[in-house]
Amino acid sequence: MSNSVKLTLEQRANIKLCAKLNMTSRDTCKLMQQVHGIDLAVEDKTVSNWYTVFNKNQQNIL
Repeated sequence: MSNSVKLTLEQRANIKLCAKLNMTSRDTCKLMQQVHGIDLAVEDKTVSNWYTVFNKNQQNIL
């Protein structure tokens, strides 16, 4: 598995956790930027899209 795929899966798992903790997608995006750096963190739109998926009880991060 490539490093970019690992990073993507890690970020999705982190987004899922933040969604479960009822954090806003904006706060989650800020957290991702702190953890992964601005250049590697997913964009706001991506976080928002994953929140939509997880809120529809689609739990798979793949």
